[in-house]
Amino acid sequence: AGLDPEPGGVVAARDLLDEVRKLLTDEERELADCRAQGLPWPEIAARVGGDPTTLRKKLGRALDRVTARLGLE
Repeated sequence: AGLDPEPGGVVAARDLLDEVRKLLTDEERELADCRAQGLPWPEIAARVGGDPTTLRKKLGRALDRVTARLGLE
């Protein structure tokens, strides 16, 4: 078996990611996008304003909320 994911799994993962993003606020989505780009929290804080620790906790709580809502715990 190769390392390529199954097409159905890729589609399911993409659909799940779309659902997660829909349930985030615009601000939470921006934080998630910055992290997905590999930006460190101090750089994100400089970009969007705020404290790096506070922003990290905010995104963590948002993802906890979304995973609970989607029943992914």
